[in-house]
Amino acid sequence: MKRPLSAILSIFLILGSTASGVYATDSEQSVSEPSETAGQVVTATELPSDSPLTSAAEADSDPISEFVSRFYIQFLNRTADPSGLQNWTEQLVSGSATGTDIAVGFVNSPEFQGAGVSDETYVRILYRAFFDREADSPGLSMWTEALASGLSRQYVLQGFCNSDEFTNLCARFGIARGTLTLTAAADNNPGVAQFVIRFYRQCLNREPDTAGLNDWVSRLVNNQSKGADVAFGFVFSQEFLNRNVTDEDFVNILYAAFFNRSADAAGWDNWLSQLKAGETRRAVLAGFVNSEEFKTLAQKYGIDSGTLSDGKTPAAAPAPYDGLAAYCRQFLGVPYVYGGSTPRAFDCSGFVCYVFKNKYGIILPHYSASISKLGTRVDASSMQPGDVICYDYKRDGTVDHVAIYVGDGRMIHASTVRNAIVDDPLDMGGATTIRRFL
Repeated sequence: MKRPLSAILSIFLILGSTASGVYATDSEQSVSEPSETAGQVVTATELPSDSPLTSAAEADSDPISEFVSRFYIQFLNRTADPSGLQNWTEQLVSGSATGTDIAVGFVNSPEFQGAGVSDETYVRILYRAFFDREADSPGLSMWTEALASGLSRQYVLQGFCNSDEFTNLCARFGIARGTLTLTAAADNNPGVAQFVIRFYRQCLNREPDTAGLNDWVSRLVNNQSKGADVAFGFVFSQEFLNRNVTDEDFVNILYAAFFNRSADAAGWDNWLSQLKAGETRRAVLAGFVNSEEFKTLAQKYGIDSGTLSDGKTPAAAPAPYDGLAAYCRQFLGVPYVYGGSTPRAFDCSGFVCYVFKNKYGIILPHYSASISKLGTRVDASSMQPGDVICYDYKRDGTVDHVAIYVGDGRMIHASTVRNAIVDDPLDMGGATTIRRFL
């Protein structure tokens, strides 16, 4: 039976019996010393003054060397090389490294990473290395299900490093345990991460890229984006549009992504019949976003579901929007030239500046990053014609492209890819903010 996320976060691991043997990894390589990976903050805990120096090793063995040797055997499937063993042992004895430092070093070492072990093997290795015992069935199921749901191996590693059972094991060897603190937004918000991961899997048919996942999670947690923005961003991304899914597949994908279930017969027939009758996919998407079922599911993850309009132009559309698309389309084919800001040649921000100055009398800076900081920020779910979409394609925190939304799921922009002003389907991939000036 699958366990909810709350169970994953609440189960405590209890110290059991000694491991009965060595669990081999999937392949065998050789390095002198595992390397540590940046991005995790490791801090030492204070070692009790009366911690015993005992171990399961023979009386004449160095207990700390035995501690290190077990990590070599379990993670690298080999005996320790003398220099690596000495290096790690001396660091533990001097207090310059903790048990967690050792663990992180081995898990993130090129030798272990290159072994390509399965999720189940990974969890079994952690039990043997950290707890000196075989995995119990509930614990094994809990952690493998967490990994299958898309949570990272670093997230699982933190659970072992910071456990009471590993604390007790380190104390047996007279070692300070240390603490592993993960900094990635997805690792620190596993429930929200699972929400976003489902959209990657269902809409894009792939696992998330690390940068994209953490960006979406961070925005949801900080209330910079809502569930509706995630939905709109994925369904109207160029990557999803390139899949060219059928109406039947479109409805099935929405059920899986929004409700985490298969479509019921009545609902599936209803949405499919609307699409066959000419209803837009934007309107169907709005039906899912604005449903009570999606709102309830989003609340379980601590997410504001938001709302999404059906994309149909209101009968009394504001006057500034009239004729915007036609005005922009007269420049289709004008060549892209960096720094261009006239109908002879445009770059992306030069085109936006020209349109707003000559159609609306609004002066904007000829610089994408500056445009992204002006006007009023609006959510993707409430976007209207005339809004400027700002992109961070390099994922370096700086806006490097801008486009004008002209309605009906289209945007017009100076594209470096086609080297001209082009009329494209709306692509929310890489969009960081939407600014309104009208």
